[in-house]
Amino acid sequence: MYDYLSWPSAWLHCGYPTVFEGIYSLYRFPIRFVQALLIKLFPDHNIDLLITYFIPLILLPPLGMYHLAYKMFNNRYIAFFSGLIFTFNNVLPWRIALGQPTFGMVMALMPIALCSFIDSLHHNSFKASLLTGIVLSISILYDLRITILTILLLGTYGIYYVLINVKEKKIQFGIMRFFKTIVIITFIIIITQAYQILPLTLTGLNPTPLPINYITPRSLQMLSKLTDFFQILILSHFGWGLEEGVVIPQTIMTLIAISSLLVNRDSRVIYLVIIWIIFAFLAKGSVDPMGFLNDWMFINVPFFNWFREPLVFQMVQTVPFALLFGVTISKVYSILDRIEKPQILIFKIVLSMLFITIIIWSVEPAFLMTGAYGDPKRSYLASNYIPTDYYQILQWLKSQEPGRILMLPQYSLMMYTSSTYQGVILRDSSLPLWGDYLAKLLEDNKTHGIAKFLSLYNVKYVVLNPPEDIYWIHYSKPYSYFYSVLNSTPGLKLINIGTKGGKVFINEFTQPPVRTVTKIGLLVGNKADMMKVIEFSNLQEWVFQFANDPSSILNLEDYSAIIFGENGGITDLLVHMVDECYKIPLWEYASLWNIKETSKWVLGYPITPNLLKEVIISPKGLLANPSPNQMARMSFEFSVPESTMYEIWLRLGTGFSSGSITIVIGGKEAGSITVPSDTGLKWMKAGSIQLEKGSVQIQLLGNGQVFLDMMVIVPKYVFKELETSISKIINSKSYTLDEFINTIALNDSLEEHYSIQWVRKRPTSLYFRFANASSGYLIFSELYSPLWLLKSKSYESRSTIAYGLINMFVINSSDLEGEIEYIPQRFVDLGVYISIFGSVLSITLLVLSLRLHRSNFSRMK
Repeated sequence: MYDYLSWPSAWLHCGYPTVFEGIYSLYRFPIRFVQALLIKLFPDHNIDLLITYFIPLILLPPLGMYHLAYKMFNNRYIAFFSGLIFTFNNVLPWRIALGQPTFGMVMALMPIALCSFIDSLHHNSFKASLLTGIVLSISILYDLRITILTILLLGTYGIYYVLINVKEKKIQFGIMRFFKTIVIITFIIIITQAYQILPLTLTGLNPTPLPINYITPRSLQMLSKLTDFFQILILSHFGWGLEEGVVIPQTIMTLIAISSLLVNRDSRVIYLVIIWIIFAFLAKGSVDPMGFLNDWMFINVPFFNWFREPLVFQMVQTVPFALLFGVTISKVYSILDRIEKPQILIFKIVLSMLFITIIIWSVEPAFLMTGAYGDPKRSYLASNYIPTDYYQILQWLKSQEPGRILMLPQYSLMMYTSSTYQGVILRDSSLPLWGDYLAKLLEDNKTHGIAKFLSLYNVKYVVLNPPEDIYWIHYSKPYSYFYSVLNSTPGLKLINIGTKGGKVFINEFTQPPVRTVTKIGLLVGNKADMMKVIEFSNLQEWVFQFANDPSSILNLEDYSAIIFGENGGITDLLVHMVDECYKIPLWEYASLWNIKETSKWVLGYPITPNLLKEVIISPKGLLANPSPNQMARMSFEFSVPESTMYEIWLRLGTGFSSGSITIVIGGKEAGSITVPSDTGLKWMKAGSIQLEKGSVQIQLLGNGQVFLDMMVIVPKYVFKELETSISKIINSKSYTLDEFINTIALNDSLEEHYSIQWVRKRPTSLYFRFANASSGYLIFSELYSPLWLLKSKSYESRSTIAYGLINMFVINSSDLEGEIEYIPQRFVDLGVYISIFGSVLSITLLVLSLRLHRSNFSRMK
């Protein structure tokens, strides 16, 4: 389990724990006591960081790795490189989490400089002194202060060494060679810098002076395949369970345990390995099969809730692995001292494979830019992903009680508990497929719903608004249920945490939000570099200014915005916003809108003349969102699925709009509506028109200020009570991964008419079948990605973007049966299968070794 307060690389959601997490587990519990004591004694200083982070995570691991590698291979350069890799993987994520990546680079290099400098003095090694100079020169480029500190440390040791060895002239040559390397270092610095930015350039994520036009799609495809290959290799994921793969550490530790049994006749290590594999199998799991197994056990197995208690959960995960890792290291030294020279060659080959795996594991997310779950923006060197406010809040949480955090991966929730404040932080799932687990948790009130969850952990406070977009609920319907549970839970307080002037403040909501809007505003920020607030005294002013020139207020591709109402009501009344396909309400009266560079975002425009937000064309489930240019012309084209009489319905914002809207289809007036005076979003019938199969042009003509939220064109024979049905479909339905945004499938009468069926085969794989349908469009509600693939008997097709942010597939009338699959899921499945096979094989080998050992032992008697 990740300890989010003491293991900062997890703050990145990077999915790649550092190699020394297991060793760190050895002294995690005593460090917890020391950290708590230091916080009490020095509440205004960060001396606890020196004890809990710098020494165990930065200084000791590389020195220990250097010594271990040197003892195994008797080669200082292999030892040096091993220490460098371990340090790089430990320090860099931590400093990036604090928003200081360059500082992290320097701190990662400093212990290695110390190792190589000592080596150069002791052995008069020119190459070692060269490495020292390179390290120091690179560090100067990043942070001069830390470089000076490093030089002082090296200089102090150098002076001490020279004083005690003053008679040895060879020391002088080593020091002179050290300074002569500066000329060579300048050239190496240039190469190093070029190597650092090369992956960024290849992926187009970093603006550099290097020409990227020469990078062909084929080369990027090769890079992608190479990354996929590395993903298969990177299964040595200590911190997580079988969904990420534990087969490599299982295999290595199994071999070491068997070797220990053969060499030392000690069977205790084998029992530790078996215990660790079993607990790793049970303690984690967010995808099938483990996620569903945990879910089933949580509901049906008595006392399994106790297993999920934070401290028990941490001990079950940490203690067996800590003991196992410590025993494993001691056995490595013991075996190295006992085995013969011919045998040590085989052992070195096995350990070399381990080091190669670790190197790939460490370098792949940083330099191949795959990052978290394949997201390039979450790779180590691509961006500073953690905002300062978030770090300050984490520091405040840490100061309350150092550290009980419970991570429930299958529900995508993170819970913080302390003696002062207890709360649930709602975590934004990094994988889209986790969303339905969250929905299931929040909606299921009978078994393991949120009420039971709050009661189980004695939650007193619920934090509703962590900063930025890191922790949010995506589903509007589960959120409404969750909010109602919060309001009805005795003794539960709703708080929001923020920062002001470098200090953390807490606001407590003493009254539920009301639904009367008196003032609204738009908070606009360009990637957090500049913030401004645009306030409007009333809705009419907002509608008028935004309608005339929406581009003057915000750029849809670059900005993040929070639209808020002073007293509430703005979400449902005026603006419908989406983030990863789902509206995000804040306390039922505000909306967070996070606009990412990779997505095209849409919202409901107040229109003068009319700007169209979205069009749903039934019965084939086509959601069409016109491009900005089309919206400006108030004209767009769509395909009529069949020749029949169609009805036209509009959802209009009333009460703050004034005027009328006319719909012209195919050059004929199809209907007109005058906006009524009552308040709210209301479905209204605009008219009827006979349409023939084929393409047709729609024009919207507005008179006055009219807010058009949705438009539905549907065959007249389909719905009996159209207004009720559409309101039910669009307003009340919470879409999960299992469901398509398809009006046929979401209405009983339509489902009977067209017989659309689907079955989830895996979390990211769905089987579908149309029984009575012609060619049309299939809309899939997950956030758009070209990696969604539709496969049928006769053809395959990648997803195309629809509605500005979700997936659309074309369905042929000759082939109405197939499967939708997320391509990266293949590698996840492969990791699961390999991990399960590795677990079974490891335990089998261990049990057979025990039986063989006992039979041999009985014969010896």
